[in-house]
Amino acid sequence: MLVLALALLCIDPAQAQAPAPPPRGLKLSQGAWKAQIDAADLPAGFGVMVQEVAPGSLDLGPRPPLRLSQTAAEIALQGPAGFVVDLRAEDGLLGPDPAHAVEAWAGVALARGSLGLWMGRNDLPVTRDRLRENEELALSWRPLLSTAAGPLNVDGVGLGLAWPGKLTLRGGAAWPDLGEQAPRLWFRGDIHPMGPPPDREDDAVPAFAFRVGGGGFQDRGTGLGLWDADLELRLGPAVLGADWIQLRGTGQEPPLREWILSLGSEILPLANGGISLHLRGERLTGLDPAEGARWLPAGRLAWRGADGAVQIYAESALSFEVPELPALPIARENGLVALGMLARW
Repeated sequence: MLVLALALLCIDPAQAQAPAPPPRGLKLSQGAWKAQIDAADLPAGFGVMVQEVAPGSLDLGPRPPLRLSQTAAEIALQGPAGFVVDLRAEDGLLGPDPAHAVEAWAGVALARGSLGLWMGRNDLPVTRDRLRENEELALSWRPLLSTAAGPLNVDGVGLGLAWPGKLTLRGGAAWPDLGEQAPRLWFRGDIHPMGPPPDREDDAVPAFAFRVGGGGFQDRGTGLGLWDADLELRLGPAVLGADWIQLRGTGQEPPLREWILSLGSEILPLANGGISLHLRGERLTGLDPAEGARWLPAGRLAWRGADGAVQIYAESALSFEVPELPALPIARENGLVALGMLARW
């Protein structure tokens, strides 16, 4: 995504603890111009929905049994004076509008990478999961309120400021619907004094690293607003994440609030790769006063080999409600079980 790409231009590689990812894609250069072409991910998955009743609001939605998910192809172009252009098409976990599956932006990094400017169609990284692309997440779907906040890719302009390897500040204005005159104003700040965490959620760091961040947006046209605070701790292959997200619409009382706890690590190193386990739990309140809390436990067990280029996994998620009155039964329970393969090249 563009804002993340500009942030990476602001990082001093000597200070970053996260190891560089293995080389992939086709790299071309001509003078001051450099290009990289990636068929970033070509995964296939087979999933089965286990439904007691029809899904309700923000439930795990129906999905085709055999599907491509977390799929992307990208062309990145770097030119003189910090000029950057990125074109990316993705599929699998986006909304029904095909335009939301496309990123197309142009930007420039100034002041030795401490200042970045951009414009075009891109993601808004206001929550922790939005700092990574779909295929860089440990699970195949994002937290509920991150998804409910609107389309992943929207048209807009943005500004990024950085203290290399220590601090990143980003913000701007976006228009989810170009027919609207009032923009969605957004911001994001991250403190990472020991270098930035790796791009992929399931990657390792040599020692210890952490990131503390938060962000939000206010849609001046619809009154929709989101606020986020989060933390990510890393020790070698282990990662622990915590998030608090609040989403409020016009006249919505109480607001939707989500608490997220995630953890994961490689649990069995092998000569040709390793086996990892990643778990995530979400608790959502405010959806229905009579409903109580919605819980969404999820997890993935995966084998990863070829320097992370190939992954074979089994994952599952469950969505159920805990009513306010303990004597009442659980109102709805739906689940998803999936097998998949992820190839990166």
